[in-house]
Amino acid sequence: MKTTIKLITLALLFVLISPSAMAQKEVTVEGRYRYVMEDDETQAQARAKAIDQARIEGLREKFGTYITGTGLSQVVDGTTKYVHLGMNEVKGEWVRDLEEPKVTRELDPSGNLIFTAIVRFKARERINEAVEVQAKLLRNGTTLRHEGSEFNSGDQMYMWFKSPCDGFVSVYIEGEDDTVFRLLPYSRSKEHSYKVRANTEYTFFSRQLRKKGENGEEEESDLLIDEQLMTASTPTEWNRICVIFSPNEFHIAADKKGQMVSGKKEGLSLWQAQRTRELPKKEFQDWLAKQRTRDPKMSYIPIDIVIHRKQE
Repeated sequence: MKTTIKLITLALLFVLISPSAMAQKEVTVEGRYRYVMEDDETQAQARAKAIDQARIEGLREKFGTYITGTGLSQVVDGTTKYVHLGMNEVKGEWVRDLEEPKVTRELDPSGNLIFTAIVRFKARERINEAVEVQAKLLRNGTTLRHEGSEFNSGDQMYMWFKSPCDGFVSVYIEGEDDTVFRLLPYSRSKEHSYKVRANTEYTFFSRQLRKKGENGEEEESDLLIDEQLMTASTPTEWNRICVIFSPNEFHIAADKKGQMVSGKKEGLSLWQAQRTRELPKKEFQDWLAKQRTRDPKMSYIPIDIVIHRKQE
């Protein structure tokens, strides 16, 4: 009996100290990045990119990258700086901020607007357990030839989605203020998250292409679906679409009913003829961090979009 207990104890210790378990240990990371605003960007868009690149720079220094060779740096105005990397090119992943990112603005001698972001956050080594799904935004059409992330006021937005396994998905949008709005599950839905089947193509926000069951029967009422029409109250607006997927069922973030919208919701470049579901950005980020800590197979896909106001 004592021998059996010892074997069980040793087995548990092996699991606890296995590379997979150790890889999930969270560490504190700091990052800094100077981002030069492009001519066709809004300040909100440039600020968000500066924060993203500061996080990536911190992850690069802490965990390294999947890229080898000398192609990671370039010389600009006599200063060596790293080129923009994507989140999938670093060997670590952001989990949650420990404090609000600090961002300052300044003009360089050439008149360029520079955003300097300083971040401090929790991160973990990437162990590649997250499921790779496909999510593409569509403009004024429901086929992949309509893919795009740049919209004009009055454009219709759809999302094409496909997963290699059964699972659950939710979609949110961050505006330029501190509010996050839930797009999926739909505002009238009682689902905790939107269930999808493996290798099945979905087109969200379309009343014509409603969700169907395995036998082709329609599972959604067209009255349930929230269609999205893009609007902009300033010449150019920036939003971020957040797609979250897991093969494991999860509950959406706790939100509340917003005001009934018949036009543009302040800080949100979408027209919704229904009652919005919303929550503060800080609460959304805390919820997302907890979900990703609990579930290493959860995928998070941010998609930045720009909306141009039509000239009258």
